[in-house]
Amino acid sequence: MLAPACNTGVHPPIHHPVIDGPWATDGVSHVSKFDWYRATVPAHPDLIRDACVELAGDGVEVEEGRGRFNYLRSTTISQGGERVATILHGGSNGHPNVEASGDRAPALAGLLRSNGAHRVTRCDIAVDLYGDTLFADMEGLLLRIGSDYGLKVRKIASPLDRDAGETVYLGSRASAVFVRVYEKGKADGVGVYGDTAPSVLHPWVRCELEVKPEKGMKSVAASMPPEAFWGVSEWTAKLASEAFAMAPEPIPFHPRRTASDDRAFAFMCDQYRNLLRRRCQLKHGGDRAALAAEIIERLYGDVSDRAMTG
Repeated sequence: MLAPACNTGVHPPIHHPVIDGPWATDGVSHVSKFDWYRATVPAHPDLIRDACVELAGDGVEVEEGRGRFNYLRSTTISQGGERVATILHGGSNGHPNVEASGDRAPALAGLLRSNGAHRVTRCDIAVDLYGDTLFADMEGLLLRIGSDYGLKVRKIASPLDRDAGETVYLGSRASAVFVRVYEKGKADGVGVYGDTAPSVLHPWVRCELEVKPEKGMKSVAASMPPEAFWGVSEWTAKLASEAFAMAPEPIPFHPRRTASDDRAFAFMCDQYRNLLRRRCQLKHGGDRAALAAEIIERLYGDVSDRAMTG
């Protein structure tokens, strides 16, 4: 069944040993887990609803409502006042879209992955950290990565409630990849040993990677384990390496950019075909390998003298 509701106002999450990171404490290891999972599913919305209801178990309520994202209708499944999943359906989008967040996200991901094809439109990967100075350490790391890769870094805090915690954002929310780090122990009011007094709030810091796959990568993402998403860009891989001692495999997550580069290369070849053929004949006596060697030297060799000679 779906994971039971977690009373995050009292108990911090339990760690499971997977990868020991440089900031792990007391033998605690860092685990990547889905914290949000949204996907389009090639199935009738009633079948998706029934599968979610069966997975949730007893005490489930189903509510129909208005849609969003150009869907006409929504079906929300809840249990004990907590949302289990929302299904968007109807309209011009075609296949239904289903999403779950928080403790319910891993269960929905497991359900969809065990029942055939689906296409991921958004998933959030969360890693929980513990330590009194971890938020400041993570903030410094995000600032450095932002500077190194030209990424926007923002920090949000409530001037009226310092005990509510702070959040640091790395990257653009409108992009395919985005990271946020926040003081979850303060945000949720989680105290050490269940005490919610601000003076003993748990030093619980969460790092979340938000990924919105593009085109063909939506199907690829449907089979990727949570930890693999840290490899979707060079800067997220660096973050995972330095913060969690992970070594994610690089994932080519920008098919549209690759296609655009391919089109630009084809255009360049068409544009300069006659020039290159003429140069091959006049300078290299028709030796194509010599022409290729000259081009490679111009691209990767000493280009201080950029004027072609000969």
